[in-house]
Amino acid sequence: MPVTEAQAHALVARFMQYYNYNTTLEAFQEEAAAYFTDPSQTSLPSNDLDTVLQAVSQLTLGEQRTVTLPPCDGHFCSTLHTTHDHWHGVNILTVSSEPTNNIVATSAIDKTVKVHHLDGSQPAQVYRHHDAPVLSIAFHPAYTNLMLTTSMDGSAALVDLSRQNPDDALVQRFRDHQRYVVQGVFSPSTSPQHYLCTASYDRTVRVYHWNDPDGDVHYQSIGKVGPFAGNVESICFLPRSPVDAQDAQHMLVAVQNDNYLHVLSLQPQGVQLTRKINMNANGDDWISFSPVWISMYPAAPTSSGAKDDRNDPLGSLVLVSTNHSSGRMILLDTTSGKQIQNYYVHPSNNEFLTRRHVFHPSGTCFYAIGSELDNAIKVVETGSGQVVASLTGHSAMIRSLTLHHDHLLTCGYDHTVKLWGEPFSQQNLR
Repeated sequence: MPVTEAQAHALVARFMQYYNYNTTLEAFQEEAAAYFTDPSQTSLPSNDLDTVLQAVSQLTLGEQRTVTLPPCDGHFCSTLHTTHDHWHGVNILTVSSEPTNNIVATSAIDKTVKVHHLDGSQPAQVYRHHDAPVLSIAFHPAYTNLMLTTSMDGSAALVDLSRQNPDDALVQRFRDHQRYVVQGVFSPSTSPQHYLCTASYDRTVRVYHWNDPDGDVHYQSIGKVGPFAGNVESICFLPRSPVDAQDAQHMLVAVQNDNYLHVLSLQPQGVQLTRKINMNANGDDWISFSPVWISMYPAAPTSSGAKDDRNDPLGSLVLVSTNHSSGRMILLDTTSGKQIQNYYVHPSNNEFLTRRHVFHPSGTCFYAIGSELDNAIKVVETGSGQVVASLTGHSAMIRSLTLHHDHLLTCGYDHTVKLWGEPFSQQNLR
């Protein structure tokens, strides 16, 4: 809906009222009294918080956008295609996809990692190489038989799926962290070097380098960054820039109780912290929220179909899920540090919810989890902040989501993995 200046002030007041920011509300209404003299100018269509927050998300940030975000064309996952309720039988913690081989890996509280062939051509392979549940799974972008797992036991493991016996599949173990290892990532296929990075609740990031891809797989530690101000919650690689040094690759780090995102520079000889990006639009250091998940805007495909992020004007955008009770998410330009858009999805005071997201391959929308009421996945248009669909089907908290080709995979505490796609009629026409 179009929002006038008076309605914008009313929206802010409604937001403060909902969260009982009474002192702030009183001061705000006094300073902005001119906007509250005519009730007809500040009337809003609904008292529903979701409606208020969606309208707030469409307000300008005070500065003109430096990028143009394409609109959603209506092609996104909106239909539940398949439910897998027999893969673990207990709470499922994470799901990851390797689309080249059409496989999906899952982990659960039973400490196992299971690798499934979606076409049913082979039985699931079961891996038991950790002493505690696995929190993240990643596949190497070039050597797709290599799977990286990180665990609550403080270790990370590199596994070769091409080995027939899962008990003999462990290639390398990393034991450099002192607490939970919450995420592990490989450098993207566009990187000039092979890096492996892990993030931990010991407040550090560890970086490893594989210097001989033609030889045996062996990553060597090239550095530790930290301790940071809080637990490291999420990491992701930044797109390469045309001005980057030949071997340089940059990484973004999200930290609990910190209003900055940290940029690391990785080179074979080591790693260093190069700069920080303030998530506060006014540039202050007030900490009212923490980042809990970050991911980069999808790279644009080249004429050959490969992803190329070096010259994409949208390639520097990062989406940040936060722990704020409003469900706030922020789209930031990592080059300028400016906020491009704010979103308010799944408002809740429950601090134990898992708040994560994944972009649609086009970048025109994204999928967000963190619902407390109906365990729904919200589909949000990136440019406008409007919730264009709500996917319901899970009966307990969703813990993880990922893309698999044009489909969406989700898993959670209802012991299921669900595959979502476009309505069958639309999909068949494409």
